[in-house]
Amino acid sequence: MRGTAAQINMALASLSYLADTHFHGSDTLTVTINDSGNSGGNALADTETVALTIAPVNDAIVWTMPGTQNVNEEATLTIAGISLDDRDITVTPSMQLEVVASVTKGTISLNGTEGLTFTQGDGTGDASMTFRGTLTQINTAINNMTYSANGGYFGPDTLTLYVSDLGNTGAGDILHDLRTVAITVAHVNDPVALTVPGAQTLAEDTQITLPAITLADADIANDPHMLLEV
Repeated sequence: MRGTAAQINMALASLSYLADTHFHGSDTLTVTINDSGNSGGNALADTETVALTIAPVNDAIVWTMPGTQNVNEEATLTIAGISLDDRDITVTPSMQLEVVASVTKGTISLNGTEGLTFTQGDGTGDASMTFRGTLTQINTAINNMTYSANGGYFGPDTLTLYVSDLGNTGAGDILHDLRTVAITVAHVNDPVALTVPGAQTLAEDTQITLPAITLADADIANDPHMLLEV
């Protein structure tokens, strides 16, 4: 820009600076002035710099979650579309996050446990688990995790996911977020099973009492008064 000394001083007096989004670290403001040869002789110039330090601020964690999940009783559900993002990772890729995952009517298993450390559960067939890892390790583990309802159960369940950034990185408190995924377990008619004795031998014109014949139906556990036909 060009102007009188008064005009330039006025402009520079209100100069402001804003770092790029999520950037923290060092930057430099460089100011150069040139008198364009006024008045007489060669042009004279001066350059000065101002060191700027942008302090990090702890950025929020962002979940990406799928909608309601549906699965049949006794079947295994693969849950796709779960992921985490934290802007702080771009600066500190090795920073650790902590995740707590749980269900109330079944068990869950991660899609791998490489690099994770567990303080509850082991990542396979757990009703609840707590683990730490990097963002990459955690995203690999939680995407396509699986759910299995308890034997014979059907109805609603909820996958609860809690994450903490453990205060990484920058000024501010520990940031955390809790999200849920609704799961509907559909009832499936379980097979009826009969238990009968082996072959029996009796004399002509005689009567015997047969050993016990029993039946079993897993659905009875959910409805003890259900009627069967023999």
